[in-house]
Amino acid sequence: MDFLTLILQVFVLLHPQLAYAQPMMPAVLLEVAQCESGQQQFYPNGKLVRDSVTGKHIGFFQIGLQHEKEATSMGYNIRTEEGNISYALFMYETQGLQPWLASYKDCWGKHFDMQGKPLTGT
Repeated sequence: MDFLTLILQVFVLLHPQLAYAQPMMPAVLLEVAQCESGQQQFYPNGKLVRDSVTGKHIGFFQIGLQHEKEATSMGYNIRTEEGNISYALFMYETQGLQPWLASYKDCWGKHFDMQGKPLTGT
């Protein structure tokens, strides 16, 4: 079991009311998290994972810091594992995979189409 799957299971245990609304993490999002951060929220030294170009995208899903104010107003701290995952689910539900198109061609697009459906034979 990978770390993100474990975190999601713990999240569901801690917040069963949210499990009803979102019973499973879509497989494409697990792949997106792998592509974006190696499924890491923090480096082994405890520092928050950031993109290597600008440092303005953080965590499992490399959520841009420009979203932090909105996420916080919704009760999500994107700097935590739970908050990053929760806000990524919100983004997916409202925007689909658009926020992660930058990693589509070279990474998750090898296994999923742009709508998140698995490619056959992968």
